[in-house]
Amino acid sequence: MRYLITDPCYIVPNDEWEQFCNDGLYDFYEGETTYRVPGLGNIIASSPTTYGDGAMSFGRGKEVGVDSGTVCLVELDGEVVPTDYQGTAVTANSETAHRWYERAQTI
Repeated sequence: MRYLITDPCYIVPNDEWEQFCNDGLYDFYEGETTYRVPGLGNIIASSPTTYGDGAMSFGRGKEVGVDSGTVCLVELDGEVVPTDYQGTAVTANSETAHRWYERAQTI
């Protein structure tokens, strides 16, 4: 399965960002809800980071950047390849992707 670990501000459309924040979707956990990003996939987990903005390396030269103090885990559709601006795509099993997402929360 392919996942994207990123700041949702990079992938949520600008005209939906305020609603995303107002609905509390910046802070949810897998199984509670999802948020569909057209042309990309579903955000299956999202949460604030520990220290706000920053960057973290993990995996094999992968890096996650955060600008809004929030990080999310996206289950990518099919063969979607996100741009570098959208974040770091990883091909991993669910357990590994979740572990990296949890680590990114400590940014």
